[in-house]
Amino acid sequence: MQAGQYHTFEVGLSNRFKLEKGEWSSEAQELLQTATDPSKRADVVALLLDQSGRAEIFLVTPTTTTRRALIDCTVNKNKRFANTSQAEKQMASFFDTVACSLTNNLNLDGMLMSYSIDY
Repeated sequence: MQAGQYHTFEVGLSNRFKLEKGEWSSEAQELLQTATDPSKRADVVALLLDQSGRAEIFLVTPTTTTRRALIDCTVNKNKRFANTSQAEKQMASFFDTVACSLTNNLNLDGMLMSYSIDY
């Protein structure tokens, strides 16, 4: 195509394509990065936790929901030991792992945080 001309086409989830261009402007590169990285366009981040030491992080965009991380940690489930320091250390380690996964997988700048607890 000649410079200044445009063409559009529709790409579905199962369609693979390769787009080549000799030189990309920094604006075009940034636009492509944003379009292909769910963490940069997610409307909602869902963090699901349970007491067994399992957590899942999901990114929700207008068209997709993507699981970004799955965390499984050992947490003592024996109620007899529920208040021991070992159980507390395991839970603290679990929450640290979840926090690290959030900061490693998501761009949290400018995000509004809220939470819901369901028992």
